[in-house]
Amino acid sequence: MLLIALLDLIDSEEDKIRFEKFYYKYHDYVINISKKRLQGNHHLAEDNCSLVFETLAINFDKIKDIDSPETKGYVYTVANGLAINMFYKEILHRPESIENEKIVQKSDITFDLYSVTELKAAIEELTEEEKTYFRLKYLQGMKLNEIGKIYNVSASTVSRKLRKITQKLRERLGEK
Repeated sequence: MLLIALLDLIDSEEDKIRFEKFYYKYHDYVINISKKRLQGNHHLAEDNCSLVFETLAINFDKIKDIDSPETKGYVYTVANGLAINMFYKEILHRPESIENEKIVQKSDITFDLYSVTELKAAIEELTEEEKTYFRLKYLQGMKLNEIGKIYNVSASTVSRKLRKITQKLRERLGEK
């Protein structure tokens, strides 16, 4: 049912066919990202999945090759960003979730829908090493110690580097 509604957001018949393939290719991927960010809550993950594909349908003209790594990264960024926003809104702001305040520190960068393009441009301005650190942590979800093993540095060194990288991104995105 969702797919039929989403197809109404697409103009050309050719793009509708491409979007349907795109939807089936990335649906489970988006659900898994959403469940991970939303503490396994299947209902919220489904809601997030709907929002993600609605956003992607609206912006489908920006997606050229549905099989490219860039497209997969874009899908991840949108799914992850919306899931983080939903997490803050739905899970952390429940009255019974005072204990969840500690979880806010798990992700020190959030992505707003309107800034996905700006975020991509800001990431492109990073050095190759900074891009790799960012992608490993925020796009692939690796833990600090896992990234540290790759670079043969401590988790605290990785944490410091990521703080500097996210600070650069915030500055470039106009945040304080």
